[in-house]
Amino acid sequence: MIELRTIDAHAAGEPLRLIVGGFPSPHGRTMLDKREWLKR
Repeated sequence: MIELRTIDAHAAGEPLRLIVGGFPSPHGRTMLDKREWLKR
């Protein structure tokens, strides 16, 4: 079982959930590389 730590909030009336722990850091040198890693 995976346990994620999250924070629930809202910004401009829109709900969001931020993952603050329990998830590996994305790999990559640039933000684009990290985004691609997260997509996979």
